[in-house]
Amino acid sequence: MSGSRLQANPNDPKDNFDLGYFYFRKGDLEKAEYFYRRAVRSKGNYLEARFGLQEALAGQGKFQEAVEVNKGILDISPENAAAYYNLGELYMGLKKHFLAKEAYETALNLGSRKKRG
Repeated sequence: MSGSRLQANPNDPKDNFDLGYFYFRKGDLEKAEYFYRRAVRSKGNYLEARFGLQEALAGQGKFQEAVEVNKGILDISPENAAAYYNLGELYMGLKKHFLAKEAYETALNLGSRKKRG
């Protein structure tokens, strides 16, 4: 993706996501967060961008903000086992062990249902 494409259409969710991913891989979590947020603002149901934003926030120790982003994922995709697993990880970061256990159990149950179904 060229910078000129994003300049021509700064609200393009895919281009913003791609830049967020690029910065995430480079370890620049603040810039990754910025571009992931732009992608989510442009396309609210963009799950990949929400997952990326959640990771960038968690990597900066912003666990509570990441939990809120995760809840947005679950609003869009309520049976997303990966989102529940990530929620468990975030609750562990917040030292909310009981909530983490509940989230992990939900992830396991959802994963088991998919394998049977």
